[in-house]
Amino acid sequence: MDRANARKVSVIMGRWDRVGWHAEPVMKALGKGFGRNSFKVKGLIEAADGNAIKAAVDTGRMFQLGSGGETFEIGADHVTFTEKLPDDVFTAPMTDATVYVDVALTPDLEAEGMPAK
Repeated sequence: MDRANARKVSVIMGRWDRVGWHAEPVMKALGKGFGRNSFKVKGLIEAADGNAIKAAVDTGRMFQLGSGGETFEIGADHVTFTEKLPDDVFTAPMTDATVYVDVALTPDLEAEGMPAK
C-alpha cells in the first residue's frame, strides 16, 4: 500500500467484477457464416452486451442475436473481446496477473491531500 500510495490493496483470484468485455466482430468469420447478413450481424454484435456474449462463448455455447424477427447464432469464431474498464480505472499487465488501479478522486481523498489548516 505504501509503494502504491493507496489506502487499500485487494487481491482477487479470478475475474474482477468491475472489468467488463466489449465484443468485436471477426468479419472474415461473419462473411463465411452469414453471407449477405454479415454486416447486420456485425451491428448486432457491436450493440450487444459483450459480457453476455463472452459468458456464452467461454462455456462453449452459441449466443443468439435478433433483429426484426431474424435470429442469428454466433460462436467463439465470430467474435474477439477487449476489456471494457470504467473511465477511472487503469490497467497494467504483468507476467502472471493484471494490476488494476482505481484513480477516482472522492471528496474524502481530495481532502486528505490538502494541507491542514
